[in-house]
Amino acid sequence: GRATQLAEQFGTDRAAALAGMKALLDEQREYARLSGHPYHLVLSLCRFSKLLVEAGTRLSLAANWAEEARRIDPVSAWTWTAAMRGWSALGRREESVVLGYDALDRFPDNVVVRNSLAEALKAAGRFTEAEEVYRESLVRFPDNVVVHGGLADVLKAAGRFGEAEKVYRDCVVRFPDNAVVHGGLADVLRAAGRIGEAEEAYRESLVRFPDNAVVRSGLADVLKAAGRFGEAEEVYRESVARFPDNAVAHGGLADVLRAAGRIGEAEEMYRECVVRFPDDALVRGGLAEVLKAAGRFGEAEEVYRQSLVRFPDNAMLRSGLTEVLKLAERAKATRPPEAPATQEGTDVPADPDVLPPGTAAGVDGQPVGPGEAAAEPPGAAQPDAEPAPLPEALDESPLPPPPDVSLRSQVRRALARTNEGQREQLEALLAVVDRLLLADNGDAEAWYAKLEMLLALGSTAEVQQTFGALPPYLALRPEFVAMQGRLALLELTQEEGAPFGAQVVDSVVRPWEAASRSIPELRHVPAVQRLRASAVVVDGAPLAQFRHEMTREMRDLVAMSRSQPAPTGSPAAALTSWWLSTVHTVLVGPEPTGIGDEELIKNARDHSEVLDRLDDELLSASRYLLTMR
Repeated sequence: GRATQLAEQFGTDRAAALAGMKALLDEQREYARLSGHPYHLVLSLCRFSKLLVEAGTRLSLAANWAEEARRIDPVSAWTWTAAMRGWSALGRREESVVLGYDALDRFPDNVVVRNSLAEALKAAGRFTEAEEVYRESLVRFPDNVVVHGGLADVLKAAGRFGEAEKVYRDCVVRFPDNAVVHGGLADVLRAAGRIGEAEEAYRESLVRFPDNAVVRSGLADVLKAAGRFGEAEEVYRESVARFPDNAVAHGGLADVLRAAGRIGEAEEMYRECVVRFPDDALVRGGLAEVLKAAGRFGEAEEVYRQSLVRFPDNAMLRSGLTEVLKLAERAKATRPPEAPATQEGTDVPADPDVLPPGTAAGVDGQPVGPGEAAAEPPGAAQPDAEPAPLPEALDESPLPPPPDVSLRSQVRRALARTNEGQREQLEALLAVVDRLLLADNGDAEAWYAKLEMLLALGSTAEVQQTFGALPPYLALRPEFVAMQGRLALLELTQEEGAPFGAQVVDSVVRPWEAASRSIPELRHVPAVQRLRASAVVVDGAPLAQFRHEMTREMRDLVAMSRSQPAPTGSPAAALTSWWLSTVHTVLVGPEPTGIGDEELIKNARDHSEVLDRLDDELLSASRYLLTMR
């Protein structure tokens, strides 16, 4: 589709692709407004945001698009991770962490959400919390290599190299065919200063993964750290030959040349990199660093300023520019004063803009020597051959507003308190939630927060009443299903008056958690939920388009014109087949006949109690039929 074409165009014509993305998003916003279906809009917002973040450009725009997606579709884990990615790219780590904890509350079984939160915590320097999230994830996802590697990386970042090494060695045994964990082990050894062992680990990895560019770069970096620049150069030149489109290999070679003191060759290599990889901020920064190392602060400043036009949110480039300006100022302050030049035979100061006839101007206006070519002053030429960036490269997008502290976060903070003020704070929040529900009885977040607090206060009767008042189209959402297990445990605890062991807790809570995980698999359930929602929200309201879309989908469903699960096969398929057939009978009758929108809405309203009982049966069956999955 157009989104895919624009993503491909972004690599060759960035300005045109950005203009096309904005136009497509505007069209999709209008479609979503008219139809009530924002799926394609959310998909494009997340996709384009990720594209900008990976390119390291237009980061404010990327964060804006991701936040828009999250606010449109807050029940999708994908939009939350996209928003976290956007805030992290901007260097706004606290906002990313706030979103991450909220996302974890909503999607506790989503491994991507868990890993994203842990990475945000690590970036913020909160290593203990990041480790805790990763260790909890290991219990839930023991076979996920990213979780294992993430835990090792956090331990390494915290300086706990021995523990990180142990985790990585376990990973190498557990995931022997994964190049990342092999490289990770070598990287930990290098960080611990065990250069010889790191080199050995990288060479072993290279034998196993000869076509892995990351492993080759790691070996070259170890050799560079050992001062063996010639060997490091050789490895990088082999990498450049094997991976001609890999910016890391080219930039690494240039960096080795700089470390070896071969500044001229390093500059030449970096300039080639900038032409070859114009959208790589690292190689641009590398060129500026080479110029800085050569004492050519004016040229380094110019490269940094041009790079910041292309990458306005890049913290590395901004830091590099600040350092160059400081060095230039220091050099200027320590330079001895020069006596003013005079015209020969007089006391009149020489005119710097007037040179003897036939004399070419060199750098800083000085005449060049015999046989020398005239040089341009620093900053007169572009540091690379590409044209000046278009105005489109300037990031005019304002930062999105910081993410709100959600009700769930406020409740979590209140529950974390151990003093006597906890009950008072929870009761105050309950009053806020009740006001929200008076204004909007369909506020799912408010309903969830209320149940959470009532459970914490031990008010089983009120929890039961709240579940009874919960709108039917919310009752089957996974988070509310899982919470019924917590209610069952609270009731049992209050009856027995003593704490239970883990086995008893599992026997009470696990069936509900299993049901909550199975609900998304019953793919026809949301259609009926939306139909029942439309019967409530559409009645007497000007939402004809929404009603039409929902009832059209439902008509297709109950008329069996779409494929339904086979009654045999997996437990989920058999359960869904039974439930779908029963819903069809309730809403339409036993035969597939045509039915109008109004009649379908009326049947859903008239048979509300029957549908409630069907939902209860579905939930009950899910608890026991799917518990052991």
